[in-house]
Amino acid sequence: GSVVRGEIPDHAVIGGVPARVIRRYVPDVGWERADGGPGVKPVRETVAPEDLADKLAELTAQEAVEAAEAVAAAAEHRSGGSSRSPSAGSRTPAGA
Repeated sequence: GSVVRGEIPDHAVIGGVPARVIRRYVPDVGWERADGGPGVKPVRETVAPEDLADKLAELTAQEAVEAAEAVAAAAEHRSGGSSRSPSAGSRTPAGA
């Protein structure tokens, strides 16, 4: 629902009522706030479309390894923590 009047600069994000420039793209710098405040979003390295499937497969494999490590760590924690039980002689009676 913004009403846009006048000239809009190239490479700009517009929003609000009335519409105004929120961010603008500065080549070799990145996306910066139009009000000059903090928050420059640097340009990130991109993946060429032809390499996207390979990068996705690498990411999926990496996530699978991390998930397997997390499951193994949780299983080790459960088996190590649940098999231990305090001996009856080590309890202190209430009020002592």
